[in-house]
Amino acid sequence: MNYEISKKTVKGFQMTQQIEVLDALPGSGKTYAILEYISLCKEVPWLYITPMLSELEVRIPVMQEKFDLEFMIPEGKGNTKASEVLDFLREGKHIACTHELTLRFTPEHIKEITRQGYTIVCDEELSLIEAFKLDKSDLEFLQSHNLINKDTQNLGKMTFLDEDMSYDAKYGQVKKLCDRGCLYGAKDNDNMLVTYLSPDLILAAKRFILLTYNFGGSVMNAFLGLHKITHSYLDIPLYRSNLKNKQELIDLIEFVEPISVKKFLDKQGLYALSAGWWDRSIIDKDINQDKVSKLLSSLPKNLKVPKSEVFYTAPMTALPKIKNKNVSPDNLLAFNIRATNDFKDKTYAIHALNVFSNVTVSSYLKGYGFVIDEDAYALNTAIQWLFRGCIRERKKMKVTFLSKRMNAIFKGWLLE
Repeated sequence: MNYEISKKTVKGFQMTQQIEVLDALPGSGKTYAILEYISLCKEVPWLYITPMLSELEVRIPVMQEKFDLEFMIPEGKGNTKASEVLDFLREGKHIACTHELTLRFTPEHIKEITRQGYTIVCDEELSLIEAFKLDKSDLEFLQSHNLINKDTQNLGKMTFLDEDMSYDAKYGQVKKLCDRGCLYGAKDNDNMLVTYLSPDLILAAKRFILLTYNFGGSVMNAFLGLHKITHSYLDIPLYRSNLKNKQELIDLIEFVEPISVKKFLDKQGLYALSAGWWDRSIIDKDINQDKVSKLLSSLPKNLKVPKSEVFYTAPMTALPKIKNKNVSPDNLLAFNIRATNDFKDKTYAIHALNVFSNVTVSSYLKGYGFVIDEDAYALNTAIQWLFRGCIRERKKMKVTFLSKRMNAIFKGWLLE
């Protein structure tokens, strides 16, 4: 959203808004339940946003017919789609679109959402805050030449002080983000910057309903807390309860842990296989990148699982260090992926990453009093990642965690 943060969200303004969270595991029937819920309240305009284009192309049309709904789905491209949505909003139509398209919303979209009294349903969390990478020397140059200023009384909002500088200049992107009210700095660290998406989409809605799992430990929860937006839980009937869902998962998941994996896990420290560990050179003869590569190669081979049925996670930057021809961008799936069903036929998942939240984002939020629960964050990503595989279709799936910490977190949750 390329417009400035609303005055409703800055420090000193007394407004507090509460979102509603339908908090349940993948496979619990959240989407089915919320669409049935919408069908009983059709007199209210609804905006349904999903991370997956396939939801709009396949699932929503089927559900619309079942529940006698009529969502308008934009069919153009880029800004044309955004213009279509704006026309639908002005007419008070029910609308379905992707998370990505909301990034093109303008103040006019936000105005119409409020004017028409839309209830927004958001399937999965929005990525509202991200680290902004700027070389340390560039940042020091901007600071030493008094080109930027950080307002710690306004959540670290950054201002670019050269009003006349062109956006085409070397630091034009920094100026543009500052001018749009999207760039913020950590309270106690001048070298850490984050970018915001405005929470105005949430604040504009008459109701905002989020479909997710374990929201309390999420980055989005911390970010909304920073902006004085609280949450309550929406209680509507689901196809499967979380308890039943977990019981089914216990039957569906087969943990693959031969002696080689158990020895590898036993020797690990807390940060082994983290993103930072992958970036560093080999340190320990027993816990190193060559050892991971050998396990990634031997595990499917020993089980006679073909490459076409295996998917992995590790940093994409780790690929050159993984000496295994069977691990490629085609079957390496990002640890925090949500917007894909392309791996639903994969029968073996190998998780080779010790997940922590981005240090810049966590430091920024912590500086203003909101701490991310790292174990909850890691668990949430692991659950979502595993549900990219065939357990999504309620089929048995083999799973190996090569991080001692991730193995303990996931099993502790599954078997509690």
